[in-house]
Amino acid sequence: MVITFANQKGGTGKTTIAIAFANYLSVNGIGLKVFDCDFQESIHEKYTFDISSGKTPLYDVIYLDHDSIPDVDNLIEMSDSEELFVFDLPGSLDVNYVNLLHYSDYLIIPFEYSDVSMKSTIRFNEFLKVISAESQRIFIRSKFDKGFSYPNKESFDSYLKEEAKYNRQVSIIEHPIYKRNVLQTIDTCSLTYRQKEAVIDAFKQVLELIKTPIVS
Repeated sequence: MVITFANQKGGTGKTTIAIAFANYLSVNGIGLKVFDCDFQESIHEKYTFDISSGKTPLYDVIYLDHDSIPDVDNLIEMSDSEELFVFDLPGSLDVNYVNLLHYSDYLIIPFEYSDVSMKSTIRFNEFLKVISAESQRIFIRSKFDKGFSYPNKESFDSYLKEEAKYNRQVSIIEHPIYKRNVLQTIDTCSLTYRQKEAVIDAFKQVLELIKTPIVS
């Protein structure tokens, strides 16, 4: 199975959520491999730093530049495999990633309720339509502050609900990823209680969609 974290807008917490997701699966006994395709190498740098610090990462992280993305045949093979492969893409659109966007089993698309993030997320979703991506799209609210009133929340939620109504490939995660400072210190070796608290409800719903049951 191939799960890819993607959005054309950076700063949505995409990489942090990808690490937390990989950690959550790993501590619950699901083996996986992570591919960091972001030119910033955020996950790969955390991984190498953890190793150099004498820690033991929960999984392997491999950095891939845009010329090293698996081709169509390899992506189909990875998709058909019982192994789980997690990709983290850069916050931009690049033709080199079209095959990955098209052939991933699931795209997890984090977004915020800012004007820039919402407009970018809409453009990204429209781009997926243009390339006729076969992947299932899972939209997830990121950096959510339940004490803040988001003026554009209702209109964007309506947009996503309309997309989900007419497109079986689109799903919306009801529970958000909460804005928590503890997530900024996440590594590739563990998921603390407070980090887990910020993501668990959203992740459980994601896993129900991808039919990967975890009860803890």
